[in-house]
Amino acid sequence: MQIGTVQAFGGGAVTAEKLAPAQSPLDAGEGSAFAQFSEILNAGEKAAIGAINGQVPMSEAINKVLESERMLTTVIAARDKFVNAYLELTRMQI
Repeated sequence: MQIGTVQAFGGGAVTAEKLAPAQSPLDAGEGSAFAQFSEILNAGEKAAIGAINGQVPMSEAINKVLESERMLTTVIAARDKFVNAYLELTRMQI
């Protein structure tokens, strides 16, 4: 479905290109939110394995694992907020 031009409340026309973000925050590119999330989880996993093998100090492994846990908790909370917002939108009467 192609959306051409939408008439804004102020009288100006808004095209779909102006509304669409230039790049999705979840793109797998360098510095994206998904890449950062993935890096933190991988660092925590590698640190935990390194601590088990005796290659990484236990304090560093604990810090990395706790950082991974905080990141995962944050992502889950954001997901829950998005799901709740979507459910609120679906309950609205049109």
